[in-house]
Amino acid sequence: MQRILSILAILALGMAFVFFYEPPSKVRVNEMAVPFTLPNEQGEQISLHAFKGKVVLLNFWATWCPPCRAEIPAFVKLKKEFEGKNLQLLLINRDSSHFEESVQAVAAFRRVVPFDIPVLYDVKDVADLYGVYSLPKTFIISPDGVILAVIDGYSDWTSPEYLSIIDATLKNP
Repeated sequence: MQRILSILAILALGMAFVFFYEPPSKVRVNEMAVPFTLPNEQGEQISLHAFKGKVVLLNFWATWCPPCRAEIPAFVKLKKEFEGKNLQLLLINRDSSHFEESVQAVAAFRRVVPFDIPVLYDVKDVADLYGVYSLPKTFIISPDGVILAVIDGYSDWTSPEYLSIIDATLKNP
């Protein structure tokens, strides 16, 4: 009986490790962002390099993810707050590896929560290159392509803390 309990305990620890372990991000603060090119809704290929010279807030998200959905209205306010500044918000959708399915999911979500932030579709597993193992995950990238911050999970992007971080980044890239 003692042996069975020991085996069950080891199995439980192993399963907890498998389900709850998140490997460290592959992209680290003060390192260069991984270059990528992904399609937008129209199928046009957009590269991260296209935003060189801007502070990029790069967010990995999905419409099925409640914290991701909750962040979208804050991103809309953030975009409005920094309109005309050197900030580019960029959402990378992870709904499906199939382009058409993801586009349909985002279109349905936009009917409920309208937003005009560019969405790219992760049909090439860019999330894996960035070490994204849970959603949402956001990277703040300097105008010269250096990762300034990595934020795991939901954030209130309209909070004074984040507004001041973004404002300071825009003033001192």
